Amino acid sequence: MGAFAPAGHYGAHGFGCRFVRTGTFQPARMGKVHRRTRVPPPMTGSAASLALWIAIAWPLLLAFPALRRRLPAPRILAILPAALVTVSTGDVASQLPYVLFGTGISIDHNVRWVFGMLVVVWSVATVVAASSGVSVERDRETTFALIVLGGSLGSVLAADLLSFFSFSTAMAYSFYALLVSRGDADLRSAGRLYL
Repeated sequence: MGAFAPAGHYGAHGFGCRFVRTGTFQPARMGKVHRRTRVPPPMTGSAASLALWIAIAWPLLLAFPALRRRLPAPRILAILPAALVTVSTGDVASQLPYVLFGTGISIDHNVRWVFGMLVVVWSVATVVAASSGVSVERDRETTFALIVLGGSLGSVLAADLLSFFSFSTAMAYSFYALLVSRGDADLRSAGRLYL
């Protein structure tokens, strides 16, 4: 059959791959290939794309004390959109071409595992912090914890290098502030070691 086999041919070995008439090789079930760029379009749905952005933005919005004080259990409420994204959406990519030179986030079956583990770790940390008597009303610690949560979710979902570095920088500096927020000398030395 050669390199220009008809689209939809699954090869002699039965692997779910196909050759497209333009000579490109792509996995099956990826959609039509764009003629100029030879790249399949990402699966986009407006509700699923919005859910991805809300999963990142909601913890960052709850980091503001004025909004957080009006809600019960803000750390638990901050994780809920991310948990819903983990279990509900399919493969989704969202691009904002005019923000930070083309910011984008995406989730597929590989990223979903890491994202799901991150949600589980943050859920366990929230439950442990609530059961150990850590006060949620401590504004600085809650603010920094929510910024770390938003930065870690964003760095996992980032689809380009600039947004990955932006989210991971926000996560790193907020984690340092979270470490040294209690003012203990041992925590300050751990924060210096972290930086």
